[in-house]
Amino acid sequence: MSGRPPRVLFVSSHSQPGGSENVLADLLDAMPSATAAGVVALQAGPLVDRLRTRSLPVTVVETTGSPAGLARGAVRLAVRLRCARPDLVHANGVKAALVSAVAARLAAPRRPVPVVWMKHDVSLDGVLGRALARRCGAVAGVSREVLDGLGDAGRQLVVHPGVRIDAVDAAAAGRFRSELDVPGPVVTVIGRLDPAKGHGELLEVLPDVLSGAPSATALLVGPDDPQHPGVRAQLSARAAELGVTGRVRLLGHRPSATVIGASDVVCVPTMPRPDGSGREGFGLVAAEALVLGVPVVGYDVGATGEVLGGCGALVPGGDRAGLAREIRGLLADPATRAAVGARGRERASGMTVERTAQQLLDLYTEVAR
Repeated sequence: MSGRPPRVLFVSSHSQPGGSENVLADLLDAMPSATAAGVVALQAGPLVDRLRTRSLPVTVVETTGSPAGLARGAVRLAVRLRCARPDLVHANGVKAALVSAVAARLAAPRRPVPVVWMKHDVSLDGVLGRALARRCGAVAGVSREVLDGLGDAGRQLVVHPGVRIDAVDAAAAGRFRSELDVPGPVVTVIGRLDPAKGHGELLEVLPDVLSGAPSATALLVGPDDPQHPGVRAQLSARAAELGVTGRVRLLGHRPSATVIGASDVVCVPTMPRPDGSGREGFGLVAAEALVLGVPVVGYDVGATGEVLGGCGALVPGGDRAGLAREIRGLLADPATRAAVGARGRERASGMTVERTAQQLLDLYTEVAR
């Protein structure tokens, strides 16, 4: 590479609004423009439009999750690799890593371009995950949690995603709070409408919360998830059954920083599925709340505790009584909310996108040698 930074082709598993997609977009903003050889998205969606507005060359290679779909995607990505000739591939997510690892060998069987797998979750661990890790030049896990299932397979490094501190518009948060037109404090869950994200958990404890904070409002924020249709209707029906419809706002996608900034407490009650999937691989919402100084309450599941580092209130997964108790306590005590928020801001001071980008640039340089 003659001393120059490695040229990297970024491959994204998904393009819908979500944490891993936001992490990738922020990384591309923070990295030197000469680093990006282009972006390949394995599905069309808002991320593609977002990146194209930044003059980045973006190619869509529609790739389904079936074996045949993954194979077709790998063949098409191999063509792109031969044209772009990057020094390295950054694979954002499991599907991107699977397709990139195969495509690299199809494009140059004798000397495949190395792949850095940015692992955001625990959806591929065990034997298959370890096999994929060995095929990659390195695995950059967004937390220790997402790397644990790989054992000692391959080269591994924890790279916590950064949070764009300058992305927060206090005026926008204030306007949003005014538009809500609610009489009392606000507690919020943010995430796509997947049952594992825990919108339903906050709804279930809301009557208990209202017993101590009768003017509180719960915001259930997030876009519909195509893999879990009907969740919005289920939440609305359950709110009616619980008699709390008037104290619930079921919103679609909103800028998370704006919503968090307008909240008094952020709730992260992640409830994994029976197979263990759905655990928070990092918890970007919790990290954004730290940056904004908004207290976090949640279940001690996945990487949430790793992110908070003691700067929040966590109870065992499924402990609804404990969840309600912690929320009530914070809503009743503004001084405690302020103190917890201040500790969170201090912890978040090093959670910058620039730091994350530099860690990855250093890793790229080592892997591409």
